[in-house]
Amino acid sequence: MRFKMETKLEICQFVTGEPFEIGDVVVENFPGPHDAQDPVGFHLKTVGGGIGMLTDLGQATRLVLERVRGANALFIEANYDLNLLQKDTRRPWAIKQGS
Repeated sequence: MRFKMETKLEICQFVTGEPFEIGDVVVENFPGPHDAQDPVGFHLKTVGGGIGMLTDLGQATRLVLERVRGANALFIEANYDLNLLQKDTRRPWAIKQGS
């Protein structure tokens, strides 16, 4: 299926920890614990409620839990492979010790 987007997309950079708005949605972002460059989670808030979004989450820290508190729904993307984790020499011990 193909479709043509009639709207031009505007791409904007944001600073981790500084909320921004997209229309009526306030996007709060916060650092997440993961072995990637500047991983972030999001809490999208509207007058009617909010959705938390967490991807590649190493662990649910106190900060992460505080930032998504009050969300009506939570989207979590995660995968786990113990053998891959233990054999990967690039991953720091702090990531491996929870396995």
